[in-house]
Amino acid sequence: MGKSMYMLSIVIPTYNEEKRLQPTILAAIEYLNSRGLIGEIIISDDGSNDETIRIATKLLKNVPSIIITDFTHHGKGWAVRKGVLASRGDMVLFADADLSTPFIMLDSMVPWLLKGYSCVIGIRKKQLFKRYSQPLWRFLLGWGYLHIANFALGISYEDINCGFKIFEGKTARKLFSLQQQWGWEFDAEILFLASRFSFKVKEVPVIWHHKNGSKIDAWNDILRTIFFLGQIRLKIWFNRY
Repeated sequence: MGKSMYMLSIVIPTYNEEKRLQPTILAAIEYLNSRGLIGEIIISDDGSNDETIRIATKLLKNVPSIIITDFTHHGKGWAVRKGVLASRGDMVLFADADLSTPFIMLDSMVPWLLKGYSCVIGIRKKQLFKRYSQPLWRFLLGWGYLHIANFALGISYEDINCGFKIFEGKTARKLFSLQQQWGWEFDAEILFLASRFSFKVKEVPVIWHHKNGSKIDAWNDILRTIFFLGQIRLKIWFNRY
């Protein structure tokens, strides 16, 4: 598969993103056009009750796209899963709706897929990365969660929850078809599954900007996520994957 001969699916999970979605969609369109890529943009909505769907529909009117809607709020993991399973691309990216990582970072990630890796994940934890204006409390929570997740699931990654990951298409659809967690812990579950099936995973430093408007409820979400990590651990023990 040559550099310009692949189809790229961009999955953007949304939940009440009316204030942040427009620049992200426009940036995705610009990236596909500037690289001369065949692509599709998939908005996978998780029960928004604002103008998210209207904005997405208007901006994607003349663009190959899929808009997935649901009236119930399930969780980010649910939205990403629905988007990935609806994708048709040879490569599938999921990117957060706040554009915290610019799409140009794909230029340093796609080559690893072309070299035979199955998953390439953006990381914010290496010397070469650029990270801007993240509150200290959020950094510390993420650091603690990272180490708990790695220990609980028997994996070893420098960053788990960066919302910028790209997969070979068939790999993505296989991994997400096996996904069972709908909340923030889904990233850890997917990376565990990638390790379990011996998929080659490459970690690549990315530019990352903290953006206001996060739906994370700090301590409550972290505690819930740790509880769900325990559920994943039990499923591993009882061979539920």
